[in-house]
Amino acid sequence: MQQDPASSGDTTFEQRQITVRTAPKYVPFLVLGGLIGLAVAAISAFGFPNPQSASNPARSYDPSTVFGFLAVLFAGIGVVLGAIVALILDRVGRKRSRIATVQALTPEEDRAAEQAERDADA
Repeated sequence: MQQDPASSGDTTFEQRQITVRTAPKYVPFLVLGGLIGLAVAAISAFGFPNPQSASNPARSYDPSTVFGFLAVLFAGIGVVLGAIVALILDRVGRKRSRIATVQALTPEEDRAAEQAERDADA
């Protein structure tokens, strides 16, 4: 007659090898790149004097119009550069990864860990 290992009390838990590494979150890098692009567009549009065309003064553009065009261009470039930075940091994180051995907790250890976590939160 075979016994159920969970009810016998001498349960063995397997150990596993896992890879531990850091990975960047991509969305903050994309947003930051877009915001930097918008800042560069604002500086480019409003930070320099508006040159008047000597031959036809009606051909000069309003600075807010220039900002709109530059915002689309520079924000797109900023998002792409932010993605490239995130990808580079992801590659660096992969090279610095470590191998760790983990083992599952017994049900008693799991309950004790949950209780300790609740006590720490209180």
